Amino acid sequence: MDLTGLCKEEKKRLLIDSVKSKSSLRFKIYRDTDPLSDKELEDFFEQVHDRIDYISDSPTFYLSEAVGDTIVQKSISTNTTEFLDLKTCIGYILRSESFNASLTYFYDIIRKKDDTILFRSANVFDEKRWIREERNKKIDDILNTAIKPR
Repeated sequence: MDLTGLCKEEKKRLLIDSVKSKSSLRFKIYRDTDPLSDKELEDFFEQVHDRIDYISDSPTFYLSEAVGDTIVQKSISTNTTEFLDLKTCIGYILRSESFNASLTYFYDIIRKKDDTILFRSANVFDEKRWIREERNKKIDDILNTAIKPR
């Protein structure tokens, strides 16, 4: 599901609904899990919603891509990254280069009984986004250098 054209509130609602809709399947696969509360999901997506571009309904999916005159389908698998807690997960998403230069397909977020967080997503490199991010970094560097007192 494409989230790129949605407002912040609609995007957060769809992301939360996506997590909740996977709960019955999740408990069959990950038996030692506790659901994240509505407040935790709201707080989490409040901070990272602008880093997530799509929702994936399965952990593996296909993307079509134009290569020359042909359309090629690529199989994309989500990665599961484990974090000590939600705060660490949020920090990683906000600072990671892979989220800055890629389209992010969100699949799920899971809290295990020991309070560690499993974040399941796939990042697909987007050259145009990478170019924009690099340009913005250069502009920030120039502005920061020009503003520094001598």
